[in-house]
Amino acid sequence: MESPSIGSWNCYLDLDFFKAFNDRFGFPVANGVIEALGNILQEAVAGTDSFAAHIGGDDFILMCDRASARHLVERTQKRFREVLGRLIPAETLSRGSYVGRQRSGEEVEVPLTRIAAAMLHLEGKKMPPLAELGEVAADAKNKAKQSIATGIVELEIGADGTATIV
Repeated sequence: MESPSIGSWNCYLDLDFFKAFNDRFGFPVANGVIEALGNILQEAVAGTDSFAAHIGGDDFILMCDRASARHLVERTQKRFREVLGRLIPAETLSRGSYVGRQRSGEEVEVPLTRIAAAMLHLEGKKMPPLAELGEVAADAKNKAKQSIATGIVELEIGADGTATIV
């Protein structure tokens, strides 16, 4: 794999709608979901030069080469959906949503938790400052959550910190 800081893909994965999911299905199921995602990612990178880790809460990172990035993220999303089906009622999975509480406390129809992925390609001879990169990653994760079709956003990050959607 290329250097994990330059010329590679850093994919930040986040469980979308997870707070409401945790509130609705409880800690044992929510914790099982986090453990399952960690296992899925470890299986995905086993035997490769790629790297995956749980970075806290419902956030994970996947570092890999350009050729593998999109495939690894999409395969992880697919496997996650399969595993989710073993942890929640089948009718909830088929409906794709449930009645739950949002952070505001309002009861609404909530989409099932899913993986939102901010895929950042770091290019150039040097990496932008970490604080700047962190801001770009947070913004990209928000954009990924807004992507209803795939939950994925891809950005090229220049050495000056400029982000361009791929």
